[in-house]
Amino acid sequence: MDYIDHVLLGLIQTNGRGSYASYGKRVGLSATAMHDRLKKLAQAGVLKHWSAVVSAIAAGYPVLAFIRIKTDLPSSARALAGAVAALPEVLEYHHTGSEWNCLIKVRAVSSEALDTLVEEQIAPFPGIVRLLVERVTASSKESHILPTLPTAATIGKRKSR
Repeated sequence: MDYIDHVLLGLIQTNGRGSYASYGKRVGLSATAMHDRLKKLAQAGVLKHWSAVVSAIAAGYPVLAFIRIKTDLPSSARALAGAVAALPEVLEYHHTGSEWNCLIKVRAVSSEALDTLVEEQIAPFPGIVRLLVERVTASSKESHILPTLPTAATIGKRKSR
């Protein structure tokens, strides 16, 4: 990936509804060249998919929680990952290098729905030794934008070689 690819990724992360022509204008390339670059980024797996950023609260999912899980064996954590991937409330699942070897980020429509999810769908899973639910009371920042990429404000400010 070159500098223009990084700038393009910054642009589409902050405004995915722009046209190829508008992106091209920002980086000095034609609409066709922009289309080709996006296609190559997708083929390389850099662009996973296009989607909208939805306000969880406005969409009816105000409850955010992180679930820490300790499993008996690494194989239990891998099996749990496969099982919870099918649950729509599960936004992320991570294996960690700590005592709690699994971290799950979930959204729910209510505290009761979160309790039901944990009690009926996650806690009964074989291999779970310990489980801790941390309900978020306030969020200062949630972002989907990668911090290492140039932002729209940095376009045109290339480093001299």
